[in-house]
Amino acid sequence: MSRRFLLCLLLCVSYLVGCSEKQEGPVVKTAQGDVQGFIKENVNMFYGIPYAAPPVGDLRWKTPQPHANWEGVRKTTSAPPLCFQSMLYMQRGQEDCLYLNVATPDIKPAKPKPVMVWFHGGGFIGGDGLQGTPLQRLAARGDVVVVSLQYRVGALGFMAHPALSAESEKTNNQSVSGNYGLMDQQAALRWVRDNIGAFGGDSKNVTIFGESAGGMSVCAHLASPVSAGLFKQAIIQSGPCTKNNADLSAAEKQGEWLAIRAGCEGRGNLLQCLRDKKPEEILQALPNDPAFVFGEGDFGVWGPVTDGHILPE
Repeated sequence: MSRRFLLCLLLCVSYLVGCSEKQEGPVVKTAQGDVQGFIKENVNMFYGIPYAAPPVGDLRWKTPQPHANWEGVRKTTSAPPLCFQSMLYMQRGQEDCLYLNVATPDIKPAKPKPVMVWFHGGGFIGGDGLQGTPLQRLAARGDVVVVSLQYRVGALGFMAHPALSAESEKTNNQSVSGNYGLMDQQAALRWVRDNIGAFGGDSKNVTIFGESAGGMSVCAHLASPVSAGLFKQAIIQSGPCTKNNADLSAAEKQGEWLAIRAGCEGRGNLLQCLRDKKPEEILQALPNDPAFVFGEGDFGVWGPVTDGHILPE
């Protein structure tokens, strides 16, 4: 075997090994730490960036809290978990779900690009941030930075209860509960404000848009003083602004009924009992009707609440 042949064989093997290695994706520095994405259809993609702490344990039914910083580079190349949900009696997802996705044509453009933040539909009891038009195609065709996100849904995202309102009064000086899913969306918008510039986006030119429950969410943010200044434009797609949201007292009655059905009413520490329940037990306490928009009788309908704070009226 000649030396020339061995050299050619070595070069061929080296070439094949190099081709088999996955190309390293783009790295961006966020306020919490560095993230590494991937390229899809010539667009820079980042899946599953945490925008708030996992709402589990004592953080269930509380305002979203900041996510802890991390060291090193966090891989953001896999689709994030869905928020725990039950539609047509099929359960999926998990409570640790407050993640967002970013698609950007250019991380360092000559001029920051407009930003579009997508709220998914699903009747406020289901859905996920990657349903619908692929993010990279909207980013490429519109020459915009696109963000989508998961937010808490169903009873885990919109349950109100007198005990939760009292807890809120004690910790936040505001006697409100419910609307945790809307608070998640607001937390994501604050993340966009603080971080999207590193992805090539213009934090002062943010459009929120959504379909069905996502469209209704857009309407809620147009009305909510807490959302003021977090976006510039809004697009509502097939989501009415005219739906009558439950007021706080009605929503709290539904929460009380859920606590009874979950076996926590009358316990010494009702909230601890509810927070100790598995998410499956919470959703099974007041299951959604197959025609989920109608709920189960007078109860089981989850969505925005006129709480006097997130939605004053």
